[in-house]
Amino acid sequence: MTATYLMNKLPTQALNHKIPYEILYKEPVSFNDLRAFGCLTLVSNSSQTHDIFDPRAVPCVMIGYPPNNKGYKLLNLANMQMFVTRDAIFHETVFLLNPTSPKPYV
Repeated sequence: MTATYLMNKLPTQALNHKIPYEILYKEPVSFNDLRAFGCLTLVSNSSQTHDIFDPRAVPCVMIGYPPNNKGYKLLNLANMQMFVTRDAIFHETVFLLNPTSPKPYV
């Protein structure tokens, strides 16, 4: 799904170097929402049962874009659950799924 999302925002030879998204929706493409796949993402801890000693942010990995939502699909590294959010802080130079990358947040 992520590959298709990205391919629809890139020019293609089949359409004479036009962007499929612009042809379909008749509006210019915005690249502001694109983030590095697999980068470290911090999301606010919204747990109802947390106390003052719990971390304020939960480390996650950006794994894609949801099909019908405006946001990001993330994998929570603490409990290995996927969820969608719009409010996240991306660290696009830290890749936790890379075996050679240091893992300071795991």
